[in-house]
Amino acid sequence: MRNVLFLLGIEDSHKVYMRSIGQRGSAYELHGSIDLFHDLRDAGMKKSCVVLGGADAKVPQVPRPDVIFNCITDADSSAGALRLAMQVIRQHPGVIVINRPVHVLKTRRDDVATALADIPGLVVPATVRITPRSHREILDAIVAGPGYPAIIRPIGGHGGAGMLLLNSPADAALLEQIACDGTEYYLIRFVDFQDEDGLYRKLRLVFVGNQVFARHLLASTHWNVHASVREGLMAERPELVAAEQDFLKTFSTDHFPRLAERLGAISERMKLEYFSVDCSLRPNGDVLIFEANASGNALRQASLEKFPYLRGMLQQLRAAVLRVLLREPV
Repeated sequence: MRNVLFLLGIEDSHKVYMRSIGQRGSAYELHGSIDLFHDLRDAGMKKSCVVLGGADAKVPQVPRPDVIFNCITDADSSAGALRLAMQVIRQHPGVIVINRPVHVLKTRRDDVATALADIPGLVVPATVRITPRSHREILDAIVAGPGYPAIIRPIGGHGGAGMLLLNSPADAALLEQIACDGTEYYLIRFVDFQDEDGLYRKLRLVFVGNQVFARHLLASTHWNVHASVREGLMAERPELVAAEQDFLKTFSTDHFPRLAERLGAISERMKLEYFSVDCSLRPNGDVLIFEANASGNALRQASLEKFPYLRGMLQQLRAAVLRVLLREPV
């Protein structure tokens, strides 16, 4: 029996998000962490969980586990919890650790852009972090930093929420949606990835140990590609669903071999055992990187009844994560 300790964290804002309250208790979400504790089950694994951070930021004494899986993933929103996780890990020298906090802390978008920038075959947009005091300061920072066109997005955000695209200074009016109140933002150079058919495609790759899996291939008419397009545009165009199904099926044999060297370089730079990369495969063979971090919960998927081909992908990912946790041969 392998004793696995899962570490989750409360964001530095001390916020916990309630999902429901019922007779059996309350259900809540911890943004900045991925809840693999509830997603992984195996007869050979005994699970325990500790939530770190919040107003009472004490470091608990925990029994020595066989493996620690750090599920605190957001270097922007949960740096405090990550540092507490480091203290928990130091209690148990020699224990296997998945996603060491010291490496997760280096996955801010600007840090990752710097770390991956010189890998051949990757297109990594310039990224800077700012705390603007005025909209004028944002415009000046775009010129001094990534240049136009540029995306502005709040730090600690995922799923595309709060993102704006400024194609030129003429789009300055869009900044009325941006608060200059001490909130931090990323400015990211926008690289047009529209394909010849007018669609934007986003691929997610999941790295588990020394394996890489294709998680999805989404197609949208908008540059800000969300998973909801599968039930929208893609459901209306069966050829797009078929293309995703075929890509997931053939990724390891038809696509991975020509990407292996650069994906290996990404894994070496990230130094994480479990993380994902959102990207676009360009016609010339380049890989355009959107983000790379451990914040994607790849083991959850909606609409499996409508898109049953996704079940096989989830089963492969879950089995791969369990192999890493149980230290079986990959």
